[in-house]
Amino acid sequence: MKEGDKCMELEFDDQTLTEKQNMWKTFNDERTDFWISFAFILLESIIPGLAIWILVGNDFTTTMKNNLPSPILGYVILIGISYLIYTGLVTFFCYKMKWHRADNFTYSLTFTCIFITITLIGYGLSNSTMFLVVKFIIVILVAIVCITGAVFMTYLAKNSEIKMQQKFQENYAAWKAGAELKPGLVKKLVKYDKKQQALLAQHEEIESIKRKVQKKINAKLILEEEEKHIKIAKIDKRLELKEEKKRAKDKKIKF
Repeated sequence: MKEGDKCMELEFDDQTLTEKQNMWKTFNDERTDFWISFAFILLESIIPGLAIWILVGNDFTTTMKNNLPSPILGYVILIGISYLIYTGLVTFFCYKMKWHRADNFTYSLTFTCIFITITLIGYGLSNSTMFLVVKFIIVILVAIVCITGAVFMTYLAKNSEIKMQQKFQENYAAWKAGAELKPGLVKKLVKYDKKQQALLAQHEEIESIKRKVQKKINAKLILEEEEKHIKIAKIDKRLELKEEKKRAKDKKIKF
């Protein structure tokens, strides 16, 4: 391989690494506000999970499991699958509506899997001290596996979002260059362009105000500097007059 080719390959690798680092930085920075995220996790996972655990789980005396048809465990598993589908769909819907960001997939899916696990293992293990420890270990292991899987799903969702944004920007550049695109896409691009123009106008207005303010500040500083020099000149003049009077007085005393 030629030296130039090696340099180009290294440069490409560095650029790819930088892009990946920027992508992960964006991914880490763009997180849902804690309280917003918590509110949606309650809706998407925790409240329905607690309801299922209490109502059809085997750990509470108030359970309604006996009202289920036979086999009871089979219907509980079916409820758990429905609950998982509910969490996925509701989280996806809220994400698409931009009520929260992709990071909520990690938390909602993890909590859902934990509640399903707690509900199901209640049918296999009693609540004695030894089995409580076993249950706790199982839940921790499930949580670790689910968090790993959910983080991967969140990454895929965010990566898909980034690719969509890149594709949109490419279409926007092509449209600005005069390319013919689908009418539905053109409508979105026109709306986006108007928004960008409004933001640009707002930015220019802000910059104009900043320049005017800075100009006033500079003028004031120049005026203050001139006044300072005038005061210093007056003080120097007074000192010179005092020195002249003193020298004149000294001469009179000598004679």
